[in-house]
Amino acid sequence: MKKFAETFVWRQPGLLDYLKHRITNTPFEGIKKKVARIIANVYSLSCFGILRTRVLFGILDLSPA
Repeated sequence: MKKFAETFVWRQPGLLDYLKHRITNTPFEGIKKKVARIIANVYSLSCFGILRTRVLFGILDLSPA
């Protein structure tokens, strides 16, 4: 119970912000996942420009994964 209380006190500002604004970082986590997937697929590329282009156009692709 003590551990729960400590965790709740530590997380309280974030919980209150969520209850007030109803905003999460879920969209940003989705973008981060897309970027990680693109990077994993282009490890064999030797040109940073190609990687950069794929990441930028991968983020602009709004189709569901």
